[in-house]
Amino acid sequence: MTIIKQELPAGEAPQEPTETVLSTRLTSGRTLARSTVWNLVGQSAALVVAVFTMPILVQRLGPERFGVLLLIWMLVGYAGLFDFGVGRALTKMVSDRIGTGETHEIPVLFWMSMVLMTVLGVGAALLAALLTPWLVTLLNVPPSLVAETRWAFYLVAVTLPIVISTAGLAGLLEAFQRFDLIAAVNIPLGILQYAGPLLVLPFTTSLVAVMAVILLARVAAWGLRLWMCLRVQPELRRQIAWQPHYFGPLLSFGGWITLTAIISPLMVTFDRFVVGALTTISAVTFYATPYEVLSRLLNIPAALAGVLFPAFALTYTQAPQRAAMLFGSTARLVFVCIFPLVLFSTALAPEWLQLWLGADFARNSTVVVQLMGIGILYNSIGRLGFTFVTGVGKARWTGLLHLVELPLFLGLLYLLTARFGIVGAAAAATLRFIGDTVALLLMVHVLLPESGSEMRRQWWALGGGTAVLLALLLPLPLEVRLAGLVLGTVVFAGAAWFWLLSSEDHSRIRALLWRGERAQVV
Repeated sequence: MTIIKQELPAGEAPQEPTETVLSTRLTSGRTLARSTVWNLVGQSAALVVAVFTMPILVQRLGPERFGVLLLIWMLVGYAGLFDFGVGRALTKMVSDRIGTGETHEIPVLFWMSMVLMTVLGVGAALLAALLTPWLVTLLNVPPSLVAETRWAFYLVAVTLPIVISTAGLAGLLEAFQRFDLIAAVNIPLGILQYAGPLLVLPFTTSLVAVMAVILLARVAAWGLRLWMCLRVQPELRRQIAWQPHYFGPLLSFGGWITLTAIISPLMVTFDRFVVGALTTISAVTFYATPYEVLSRLLNIPAALAGVLFPAFALTYTQAPQRAAMLFGSTARLVFVCIFPLVLFSTALAPEWLQLWLGADFARNSTVVVQLMGIGILYNSIGRLGFTFVTGVGKARWTGLLHLVELPLFLGLLYLLTARFGIVGAAAAATLRFIGDTVALLLMVHVLLPESGSEMRRQWWALGGGTAVLLALLLPLPLEVRLAGLVLGTVVFAGAAWFWLLSSEDHSRIRALLWRGERAQVV
């Protein structure tokens, strides 16, 4: 079956923007900056609401019901894996079509992706329904909550096709850099995720009623996202065709993305189990708590990565120089934002740990924080490398990289933790972040030789930053660390302005500081 193309009325000229204008607009600095802000806000809304609503939910639901609710939230979050990366594959393939001007293929790609994700969602729903009795037994749910928990799980299973196919709707909007529309849905959805249960608590504490409110919000969000897709790309209503040969490329690319989505969280969390097994449970607290704080710094590159994925896919083939510029400028921006925060956190680690968590944490977790700070710095750049490599269609490279990393990391983690405790575990995690980032940056250089000068600048920045952070591992008195922090900040500011940042970056900063000055943001 051939693709149905929309015909223009006789004598009517094509409407702007053309594909070239559209591609330039979607990858402009102004668009990417705005999208990043919206992406960051959309991701953070739920966290802010959770801080205030969770204590109320714990008190009203009780520890048993709230524990089940936490598990359901976790399962719904992991349900996204069942789309097998098709949503991300759709973003990549739609961005490709925008870059090459083959926008007439976008409607068919979209509908084939939605069909595929719906089928996967139905399969996931059947699997979840079949496993529900076993899961309820495995979780040792109190007898009084067994029936309630079982029906709540069944309710989740019914909505899995909606939850999973949402990735396709978001994928299309991401390709067109409509993160404002995505945030317009994610913000109220994130609020309802945690505040919605409060609406039913005056009437009942049943988990079924609580989950019904949450899942109805997800269904409404799905419908709103579909309407947004139809508004952004009106041709979706008119160009519907059956092209099953798209299933192969979607699943092939998405499969490697899914592999990374499984392995990467495993490597991030497995170290805590190793620490608990080889040391003590209390050591897990001293190890994991500082990481939970430092890892929040990764929200910045994570928000950028979501925006840059379609931009890299769009520019790589048609405008490699622009792709190199995008990668270099965003890597510089991330380093300039993250390094001062890491420097402050590690230089004053004993002081803020004691002030926040007490003397025991200051004594046991200081070196962990200082080592992890180095890992966070590298990981912030590595995420951009991962985004570029997958964005240009080389998800197989990153999947294979993580397959190789997994056994190496687990072996190193075991050896260092057994010998040095939580400091060894932090060293193993940091070495993995460094190795992962180095490998990803080398991949970027191979795929994009035009990034050579940018890459050299990035290597020098990372090397200098690592040397400064390693020096903080020395047991220095507070006065020396404060002096080093001030000196390091001054040197960093000068190096960043005169060497790391480009003239275009200077123009952007001046435009932000002096709004009266109009500077072109490219």
